[in-house]
Amino acid sequence: MTLTLTLTGPGAAHAAETAADLLATLTGERPQTPSSTGPDDIRRDLATGLAIAGIVLSVPGAVLATLDLSARLRKRRELAPKVEAVKRVLEAADAQGTIRIEETTISLTGLGTDQILDRLLAEKPH
Repeated sequence: MTLTLTLTGPGAAHAAETAADLLATLTGERPQTPSSTGPDDIRRDLATGLAIAGIVLSVPGAVLATLDLSARLRKRRELAPKVEAVKRVLEAADAQGTIRIEETTISLTGLGTDQILDRLLAEKPH
């Protein structure tokens, strides 16, 4: 059995000795007293706290990035067959095609499907 006694405050030393005697009488064992924290322990605790804070602060960004990636993959699955169909029709007709979104022009014949989708998804108004 492990007994640990933690007391704080101005009279903690006197109270600790009295409580330790009581616990020793009840259980036959003296409670362990925590060692005082030195500068290394404080630095380690600070480093641990900062690491945890960093993780906590990075979670929302990671969640948003995952949601954005999921949305892009879903849109890609939806748009890829349509882009491929348009490219096949343009090749069969020996025609050229472009999509213009505001100031951006995307070539349908000179780019691969992934490049077209990346540009469509990047330029698509939200």
